[in-house]
Order: sequence, then C-alpha cells, then structure tokens
Amino acid sequence: MADPTKRRLGRGGRSDHTENVVVVALPRRSAADKEREGRIAAAKARRRLTKESEKQLVWWVQPPPRRGRPARPLKVDLTRYRDGASEVQCGRSFKGRPALILNLQPAIADLTRGKSASSIKEIKSTLSYLFQLIDRLEELGIGPVEEVKDLGDGFCALLIEHMLKDRKIDESTKFNLYGVLKRLCSTAAFLEGKEIHWPPNPWKQKSRDNDDGYDDRTIARLLSAAKLEAYAVQRRLKEGKALLAKGRDPRASSGGGMEAWQISANRAWFVWEVLGCSLLSSTELKSRFPGATMLGAYKGPDHRPASAGTGFYSYGIAAHYRWFLPVLEDLVPFLMIVAIRTGWNLQVILDLDPTDWWSPHPTRKDAVVIHSSKERAGGEIQKAFSFRDKSTFPFAIISYVIDMTEPLRRHASEEAARLRAEISQNPENKDLLLRLAKLEDLERRVWLGMGRRNRGLAPVHGLHDHNHELYHVASAIIEKHNVRNVKGKLVRFATRNVRDTWVLFAYNVSGYNLIVAQLAAGHKRLGTILRYLNRRRVKRRTSEAMWELDRHLFAEIRVGRLDVRILRVLVEKGGISEEEAKNLLSGKTLTPTGAFCSDPHQPPPEKDPDHRPGAPCGTLDCADCFRAYFFRDSLAPLAQQIIGLKTLRNSMPLIDWFESDFPDDLEFLEMVTGRYPQKEVDIAFEKASLHKVPLLHFRPSRRRN
Repeated sequence: MADPTKRRLGRGGRSDHTENVVVVALPRRSAADKEREGRIAAAKARRRLTKESEKQLVWWVQPPPRRGRPARPLKVDLTRYRDGASEVQCGRSFKGRPALILNLQPAIADLTRGKSASSIKEIKSTLSYLFQLIDRLEELGIGPVEEVKDLGDGFCALLIEHMLKDRKIDESTKFNLYGVLKRLCSTAAFLEGKEIHWPPNPWKQKSRDNDDGYDDRTIARLLSAAKLEAYAVQRRLKEGKALLAKGRDPRASSGGGMEAWQISANRAWFVWEVLGCSLLSSTELKSRFPGATMLGAYKGPDHRPASAGTGFYSYGIAAHYRWFLPVLEDLVPFLMIVAIRTGWNLQVILDLDPTDWWSPHPTRKDAVVIHSSKERAGGEIQKAFSFRDKSTFPFAIISYVIDMTEPLRRHASEEAARLRAEISQNPENKDLLLRLAKLEDLERRVWLGMGRRNRGLAPVHGLHDHNHELYHVASAIIEKHNVRNVKGKLVRFATRNVRDTWVLFAYNVSGYNLIVAQLAAGHKRLGTILRYLNRRRVKRRTSEAMWELDRHLFAEIRVGRLDVRILRVLVEKGGISEEEAKNLLSGKTLTPTGAFCSDPHQPPPEKDPDHRPGAPCGTLDCADCFRAYFFRDSLAPLAQQIIGLKTLRNSMPLIDWFESDFPDDLEFLEMVTGRYPQKEVDIAFEKASLHKVPLLHFRPSRRRN
C-alpha cells in the first residue's frame, strides 16, 4: 500500500523519486471569520463598482450663455449618492445606493443637459430628498429599495402619503418635487426595460385659486397681443420666401464676391438651397461648407421674439435660418391663440398629433372638429370646434404651425434613422437609446422649433420640454403690449386661467347650462364641471357681479334714472360720468360699426394717437375699445358692416385682403353678433340686405404695421 505521506513528482505523473509531504489539519472557520471574509469581499466588490461608476457619476455640463457670453462648464458629481452623505453635506444623512444611482444616471444626465447651476442644485436637492425618504420608509419596513424597479406604484403611494404630511415644504415646492421625481424614475425605468406608472401630480389642482383669472376685456386684449406677435412671425417667414425667389449663389466659385454676400437675398438663397435643413453645429457646417463662415458677419431677419436679445437671433448661421424655420419662442403666440380659442389644457395642446388631429364637422361644411388626447384622463379624447376659413381660429393656426415645422420633423426622422444604425452596432448604449426615444417622440409632435446652445444651431426641440420658455415668452409678450387686468396689473399668462375663463364663458352664454359647459370643458363626468364651477374664484366673480348689479340698480333708482345701457357700463367699469351717461341716453353716438360710444371726444390714445383735445374720434375703430358698447339696437348696423366687408372680400385681391385689417374687423363683428339670439340676428341681416351700401373698389386697405 502506498504511503499517503509521499507524493510522486515529475512530468506525466512518472518520476524516479518521491518527496515527503506533511499533512496539517486546518481548524474550522468560525462565524466571525466568515462574516469578516464577507465584509472583505463586499468591500472589494464595492471598490470595483466605485472605479467602474466613477466615470458615469461625474461629468461636465455646459450651461446656457449669460448676457451673450459663454458660461463656464459646471461639474455634476453624484458620488455622494453612491457612497452616502452625512448631515454636514446635506442637512440630513442618507445611505448610499450604488445600483439605484447608476440606474438614474442617464435620466439625470438628460435632465441636467444645458441647465444652469441653480437648476442642477435643485435636481440634486430633489435626489437627496428621495434618498432620505427611502431610508425612512425602509425603517418602517417597506422592504429594500436597491434599483429603479423598486420605485413602482406601491412606493409612489407611500411617497405621496409622506409628502402630504410634510409641513416643512409648501404646495408649489411639492408640485415641482413630485414632477422631477416622476420624470427621473419613469425615464430610468424605460431605459432599464421596465415600466412604472406614477399617478398625475396630486398638487396640480392646489394653486387654482391663486389668480383672479381673466375678465372678458382682458382675454380680448391677450388674444389681440398674441395675434400681433403671430402676424410678425408670419411676415418674417414670408419675407424669407420672397428673398429666396430673388437670391442667387453668392460664392466666389459662381462668380460672386464680397458684394454678393452683402445682399440678404443671396445669403437667404445660400442658407436654404446649399445648407438645406441640416441643422449641424457651426463647426460642422464650416468644415463641410466653407462659404458658411461668411454668414457670421451679416445680420439675419430684423424680427426677433418679444423675449429675445441679440446674438443668436440677429447674427450668424442660426439667425439666417430664422427666415425659414421657427425658434421655440416663435411658437408661443400661436399656442396662446389655440389655448384661448379652445380652452384646452396645455398638455392637450402640446400632445396634438400632426398626422391625426382633425375630422370634418358632422353638419357644417365650413367647420371641423379638432381632437387631441388627454393623458391625465387616461387618454380621453378632447374635442373643439373651429371654422375652416378663419385665419385666427385653431384649424388655420394649427395647420400653419404644422407646415412651418415640417422640415424639423423631417430632420428628426433622419436623425432617428441614423441612430438606429448606431444602436444596431452598440445595443447596450443607454445614451443612444434615450436619444432615439426623444427623436421618435419629436416625429409625432406639432410644436417644434430650433433651440439655442453655445455654438451655432441646436438640434430640434419640442415646446413640451420647455414649459418655462413658454411662460417666459408669454410674459414678455404681455409686457410688450401692456396687457393689464381690471386692477391695472400686468396679466400673468396661465393656461389654467384661460381654461377657467373659457368654461365660465360657455356656462354664462348658454344660459347657465351645465351640459354645454361640460361639453366645452371636455369633461367626462358632470361632477367634474360642478367642481370647476364651485371654485372659490368662480363663485367670487359671480357673487361680485351680482352685488355690483344690486348696488348700481338701487343707486340708479334713487336718482330717478334707470337704463339698461347705463347699468351695463356701471357693472363693467364701476362708474360713469355725467357726460358719458348723456351720450348713451341720447342715442346719437352710434358709430358706423354699430357701437354706442360713451365719450367720442376722448378716445383712448392707442385708438387715435393723433387726437386733438375737444375733437371727436378720428378713427372710429371700436374693436376692443373700452368706450364702445353694443346693445340690441346695434344689430342692424353690425349686420350692415358684416355684409359690406364680405362684399369687399369677394371683390378685392385676396393678398390685399389678408394683409389689411379687414379680416380682424370681420372677425370682431361676427363675434359681437354671436352673443345675441340667432333669431334676432337673422332679422337684422334681412333688414340690412334690403339696404346695401355699394362699396367702392378703390377703398384703401389699412396695412398692418
């Protein structure tokens, strides 16, 4: 029998000698030793994960330029969320979660791209709040939260419950906090191939009564300001087409010189015919098209959005592209018009599908039904009605925006096709998957525009990702056109105020019909519209109107003067002078448009800038004039004016018609007649048709400025 203490040595197991081997019995490992070895193994794994994640959790962001100058890059460091943080760092300590922060990193990188230092700080504070909350919920026994898949519906319910009880932060902060967390977690889960469904923001309805809303005159002024800005954008794009038709190639290879580049038509021709809708960065454009360097020294279109400064909007390649493509700021006035005309929520307007957004009206050939889905209501279809041939109604506005942004959708489709080819070679790249998902979303959007970045053109952007830009531009438009409410304060644009005004308007003009108000709001249940009408703001406005009517009614009875026209002025304006009362009672201040003027000798400065003291109004432009009032006696003159304008539209050149103020006049007059019973309107038109006043074809057209 072989000696177990000897081991054969040699190649192939064969050898001529042996070696003595000492066999040692090893002691058994204790539980403490096993625990220590586990800690060592975990520490090694953590070090490996730390080295691998170091590049993912630290990166640099280029913030937007400040005062026209490039800003310094900002460092984004998320390592504290991997390793944990102390009270000194965040005010309250939290445990590190390496797998979770790596899941969230692509979504955070996308959210911080191009943001300022304050925005990045807010995102970090939101992350700290999330990690601190997870620690607290784990202490209560909800189970471990290690990856983004653990942040599902159950966690969201606990998150909302905790935030509802948290009295240290106000409602608006909770609204913003929940919105950022929902976006981060949803995006991260999508990139991991998971789906989590958080409910709509429960704090969205809380700030409804913070504003006074809009009265009828304020909403009319707001619509007028939006239309003026939209007209300016349309004129700029029309100017680009005219320049394109007159331009030629300014490059030296085609016989041009420096003088050829100074002609704006030649630069417009070069931008569109040579560069096309490539939307490359300035460096890429200059490398592929040497002539592009010449554009930096010349000015583009004169028109700039209300909120714009200089630089991007005036000089360089991006400025010249604005002759043919919109920037995000250009879309805002069009969206404001659609919001005022439909009463839709902002998200419903932004979710319009460019390939399926309207259908014919079931009974009227001159009207259409516009539809979009409401994600917050489970994809419920919202509908609105619009005339086909009215240039400032939703159908014409949305059609124009779709045509205007079609090159941008085409560019997004081309970029998506290129990314799909890259992803086929590298299917694990989450950054590419996220960019592809955003481009595929842009292909189905209406509200697209060019954005800004530090150098040259930025890729296509959607207005749905830049709500802050929307409200910033809307505020600039309001300030530019001095749109003030009845209290003399500048109006603050908010789609919720527009929607509330729309619903209240439908409720009032329908004779307080709940079904009509429900249809106008697009609500599925009657209880929802009842909650709308039961809001403190609506009840306050209705109560105030009734109190004012009672007060003025008894005041007029005391002075022995009771007239409906004077009562209306008193309720709307709060007071009336003796001169205004005499003018209205006399009935002799009826203007050609059918309005009764309360004081024709003191017109508003914006209506008659050249007015001389003591002289009557020289323009008789009663549209949106606060001294003009329409009553039932106005129906006949209104009908006469509408018939005359329609006759003029059919007899004068179409281009001159649309470039004049006549379309606005006709729209205003039809809006006024629409407030009266249809039977009375029909009688007025029958009488007016018997006394037609011939309009001369050489009647001058009042050109827009």
